[in-house]
Amino acid sequence: MSDETGAIISATIRQGGAGYFVGEELFVNGGSDAKIKITGIGSYGNVDAIELLSGGSGYSTSVWVTATGGSGYNLALDIVC
Repeated sequence: MSDETGAIISATIRQGGAGYFVGEELFVNGGSDAKIKITGIGSYGNVDAIELLSGGSGYSTSVWVTATGGSGYNLALDIVC
């Protein structure tokens, strides 16, 4: 069930970006303190699996949310709160 604002309860990859490594931890933009971990990289170097480490607070259910940190670029997520 979605409460539309607050902590992220699920995140899926919208755009896999490039240049990331398995094990990197990134913060999710759009709220406070949500964190994901990269758990898989596809054959083209894009992120193809993530794990939600912390749901954070102050988020709203959204598409195309970016992440900050790590060695790569252009990772975008769809989030449900």
